[in-house]
Amino acid sequence: MEKSCTISFGEKSFNITGIAESPLVISNEGDVDVTPLVECLIILLDEGNTIKLETQEESSWDEKKKLIYKLIRDIIGKYNVCLSDTDDVDEIEHNSMTNNSTIKNTNFVNRNENDLPF
Repeated sequence: MEKSCTISFGEKSFNITGIAESPLVISNEGDVDVTPLVECLIILLDEGNTIKLETQEESSWDEKKKLIYKLIRDIIGKYNVCLSDTDDVDEIEHNSMTNNSTIKNTNFVNRNENDLPF
C-alpha cells in the first residue's frame, strides 16, 4: 500500500500531511528540526507502506524552502528504499537459515587500534 504525502509552506512553518493522523507542523525559522518526521517514519516502518510525495518544487519558493523540500524528498526516498531493502534482508536471512549456511566477516579479525582501515 502507498500513502500520499504533501508539503505546504507557511510564513514560519511548513506542514506535512498524509503520513500521520494530524499534520506534522515543523518550524522553518532558524535550524529546521525534522525529528517529528523521522519519528513518524519509524512508526510507519511496521506498516510497510511506501510514501509518495505529491508536492512538486515550485519556482516561486525561496532557496530555504527549496532546500527543505529537497531534504524531505530525500528522507522519504531513503525511507522507501529502506522498505525494499528490508524485504531483501528478510529473504537473505530466511535463505541462510534454511540452508544452514553462515557468512563470516574476517576483515577485522586480529586487528589492533594501530591497524585501522582508514
